[in-house]
Amino acid sequence: MSYSSRLRSAKRKRVSIIAGLDSESDLESWCQDTVERSTQFWFDDGNVVLQAESVQFRVHRSILSRHSPIMQDCLECPKPEDAPTIEGCPLVHLADLAKDIDNMCSLLYGMYQIDAKKITSSYLETMLFMGRKYEIASFTTSAENILEQLFPPILKRWDGRQKDVKRLIVQNNGFLFDVLNITCEYPMPSIMQPLLVSIFTIHSLDQLTSGIPRGEQPRAILKPSAEQYCVLSRLIFMQLSLRIFAGTFRKSDDIYVLPLKNCHSKTKCLDCFRRMMTDIVMKHTTLNTAAFPQTMASSYGESNFCLSCAGRLQDLVEQSRRAVWSKLPSVLKAFENADFA
Repeated sequence: MSYSSRLRSAKRKRVSIIAGLDSESDLESWCQDTVERSTQFWFDDGNVVLQAESVQFRVHRSILSRHSPIMQDCLECPKPEDAPTIEGCPLVHLADLAKDIDNMCSLLYGMYQIDAKKITSSYLETMLFMGRKYEIASFTTSAENILEQLFPPILKRWDGRQKDVKRLIVQNNGFLFDVLNITCEYPMPSIMQPLLVSIFTIHSLDQLTSGIPRGEQPRAILKPSAEQYCVLSRLIFMQLSLRIFAGTFRKSDDIYVLPLKNCHSKTKCLDCFRRMMTDIVMKHTTLNTAAFPQTMASSYGESNFCLSCAGRLQDLVEQSRRAVWSKLPSVLKAFENADFA
């Protein structure tokens, strides 16, 4: 479920009690016909029953109250004498997904161990959303720590984490959209640049503006402010990366670094260099999915250039890529100050 869809749900009354049943026996009979009990979270000594969608969870008030002041306030509110109960436990109906309550219980009871390299999209989304909604500080802190590991500020580490990011996208193809929507509402400056670069180098411009289908779930769509910021940041990235890329290979207006002075195939390498630059400029300006032009340059390699020029090409590619990464934050900041003040 997208974050924006959940947010609309969260803005409804937080907790409601099922009404309209005359007695506890009527309620339990109704429950047997319409709801199911959680197979994992139905404790015989539990003293409160949570219901989300058609699933009930018999858990412990002390666990909920210890971690969530919102839950504590709810559970401490006086209940009318005829309030519905299940096996003597008060029934609390939550406007949440059963999956989120199941994940929440797994985390609160220590049945799911948090590991940034292995965490699933489902659990990360639960921590992000439920942590905010029910003020579960441990969820929010853990989720932010994981996001900082998935989207680190150092380029080499960011490269190494893209495999983990893509694994989460396989589980939820709108994962990056959900994260950007959340970080636009609850700012996390430390991950913004790495997150943005991940989004527009993985998703096409069409997807950024039109969203992504998610089967039976609501379409993943960026909120208007997030979409505007992402699309404009993408444009800035593409302009900056191409300018730095071209400048890295230029000594002066009409003199380029390649071919090298000691090149033994200058005609071949010069022709290859010109073709490479033309191809990259043309492709870069028409890409639906943004990319570092340096990444495209790496594909030319030894089969096109001589060994010396190919080695120098790879050095310049990495140098140029690092320059883009280091300068992008200040350029984005200037853009924010000018357009989002």
